[in-house]
Amino acid sequence: MQKFAIITTIATLTMVVTTIASSAAFVAAPRTPRNTPAVSHTECGDSLGHFRSVNRADIESIDGQNVMLIRVCDDGSLASNDSYGSLFINGNVETLRMPIARNYTLMSALDEEGLDQNDVVSLQFGANDSVVLYVYDRFMR
Repeated sequence: MQKFAIITTIATLTMVVTTIASSAAFVAAPRTPRNTPAVSHTECGDSLGHFRSVNRADIESIDGQNVMLIRVCDDGSLASNDSYGSLFINGNVETLRMPIARNYTLMSALDEEGLDQNDVVSLQFGANDSVVLYVYDRFMR
């Protein structure tokens, strides 16, 4: 009878310890793998979302306004440096590269930063008649 009591006690303690350990796994904060740099998405244009559509006439109307550039990061789905995923395709200027290239105001702002029309992801009109260009330098030159 004493052997049965000892075996039951050991089994019960094993079950209790296992239950506590598995419960702790749910309570513990998730860990990030070591050697993985922490990236703040606010630094990479996390504000990118849906932009209203822009057309050729909108771009041609830009003449002398203040232009602000905001750099964005890729979405992490890039297979290589030659593939830019949905970053550019989902922007609102994908088919408007030539009108951007012909606009002196936009190209002056881009040239100051060593960028060109191929680096523009999206365009947004801001407050006080300003223009915001979201750019990603994809080394196309």
